Amino acid sequence: HLLDQLTDIVSVCPLDSTTYMNNLMARLTKDAGRLSIPQLVFMIELISEYPPIKGTPCAVSLAFTANVRKDSLDSTNCEKVLLGLARMGHFTDDFFAIAEFLFTQRQGLRTYDALSELMTRLTKTIVQEPQMLELISKAIEMLAPVIN
Repeated sequence: HLLDQLTDIVSVCPLDSTTYMNNLMARLTKDAGRLSIPQLVFMIELISEYPPIKGTPCAVSLAFTANVRKDSLDSTNCEKVLLGLARMGHFTDDFFAIAEFLFTQRQGLRTYDALSELMTRLTKTIVQEPQMLELISKAIEMLAPVIN
């Protein structure tokens, strides 16, 4: 987990990490398909907190790779990927395919906190999409017994 340690060090150093992050995103754009499932989930979680990731080829590559390999994700990792993509604002066909898989094959979002995080990432435009309305309805329906 050298990358994890390096990223932690760079994040606390008083220096501009833009070049490092640009190089990391460029590498992930090319090599996302080579990551193991734990590495893929980790990188999506890590890079989703970096605001410039929105709308980049790196976000597209990570989302595509996660979608192609979603059958290998357990419920926890599938939820992490979905929330990571939401943090990136990456509400594409890949996002919705992973969401559908999470709700039909992996029992959906597991906690109210996960639903709350997803909801805070939504924009007015995306909330009006029929796919998103269906996803929110499914999430609330599945969590209703826990919320009461």
